[in-house]
Amino acid sequence: IFEAKRLARSSYDIVALWPNAQGEEVGRRTFDVSRTNVGTVEGTVVLALRDLSFNVVDRQGRPVAGARVSVSPNLVREQDIQLRPDSIFTILRVPDGRTYDFTVEWTSPYGTTARAAVRDTPAGLQSRGSIVIPVDDVTLTVVDFDGRPVAGAAIKFGGQQVGSTDSQGVVIIGQVPLDNEYQIEVSKDGTTIGGDRVRFTASRTSATIQAGIYDIAVIVKGAAGQPIQGATVELQRGGATIATAATDASGTAVFSKVIGADYTVKATYEQFSKTANVAKGTRSATLVLDLYTILFGVPMTLATFLALIIGLILLVIVVVVIVSEYIRWRGRRLGIYPAAPPKK
Repeated sequence: IFEAKRLARSSYDIVALWPNAQGEEVGRRTFDVSRTNVGTVEGTVVLALRDLSFNVVDRQGRPVAGARVSVSPNLVREQDIQLRPDSIFTILRVPDGRTYDFTVEWTSPYGTTARAAVRDTPAGLQSRGSIVIPVDDVTLTVVDFDGRPVAGAAIKFGGQQVGSTDSQGVVIIGQVPLDNEYQIEVSKDGTTIGGDRVRFTASRTSATIQAGIYDIAVIVKGAAGQPIQGATVELQRGGATIATAATDASGTAVFSKVIGADYTVKATYEQFSKTANVAKGTRSATLVLDLYTILFGVPMTLATFLALIIGLILLVIVVVVIVSEYIRWRGRRLGIYPAAPPKK
């Protein structure tokens, strides 16, 4: 209700400005004060103000909760921008008939912000029904050095734990602001096994992270270079055995999908054993045992084997000498060999 008193007879304009005296003209009415209506002027001024509502959605059309909206030129009262519980924005009493820049911002849990701006009239935005901001899901795939998926790897994305990879080595992170870089860390069993810094855009919403997981092949040989089958190989870390395997016909034992770290490998066969340190990232190691050969089921070193050969040779010589002397003695007894002539 607007009231003006003691007006002189004349023509007057009632002009409505919004949202304050320095704002936009949103209504006008002209009236005359004459002899017949002095002191009584009544009527209605219709203001060109419109309420509008819309929601903020990501690229898949899902509502984005907690967004902020600003309008330029700013002809809207702050208290008239309201966010309903269903994530729909309502802006009350917007001066109609002109074009505005409606800007939406949303900050993610990862510390990045998505922005979108729409230039339209209030009626046009009401017809649109929504503003789409550059937010989408991103897919991370974690593989080992051989390209195999790594299951159960914990993912830290933008400083936030977002879950673990599935059986295919995949984790999907929902509603990520695009056109931003994110630090990605991959860990398993409490050990960091990989990471990268990736920029996701509208054309790139997936990334593959190579984790420090690989196979370690341990080859066990004898002193003669021969493969040792059936040797027991232990994979140790921090003094504790975390896996064991037996060598095959080629003398090889394989530890599959090992988390990259410093290890010690130990090979044992009968009384023979050997250890070696395997630095992080090393995928193979060769252990040479003192075992030279196995003779009659008895494992031997080179020294033992040579001693046995020498012993056998000496034994043969002794046997030959004994047999020879026996034959000569027996021949003399039978008269086959004449006795030696007496010495003069």
